[in-house]
Amino acid sequence: MVACRKRPPAAPPTAAESTAPDAPAQKLATGHVVPTTVKEFESRVVLADLNKNLQIFLTQKQRLPADLNELSRDSGMPIPKPPQGTKLVIDAKAKAVKVVPQ
Repeated sequence: MVACRKRPPAAPPTAAESTAPDAPAQKLATGHVVPTTVKEFESRVVLADLNKNLQIFLTQKQRLPADLNELSRDSGMPIPKPPQGTKLVIDAKAKAVKVVPQ
């Protein structure tokens, strides 16, 4: 015999959750929200994921990708839009993706 379980009521949204942003947040394929400031962008999973994919590319192809578009095509991860006034570049010397001023 199957019994029905009574689920607890859902908690009401907090003030932070109930306020709608002006524009929808950009999300990565991993489901993470793309940060909007350079500091957040560098410290969160976004840059770490890009650099992880870059290291995989380097290991497999024994070279740097020509640009971020090639890295995106190879990894299947779309390149997120960096915070306003900045751009993403591949630093050949450091072999890393970095956020730099435009």
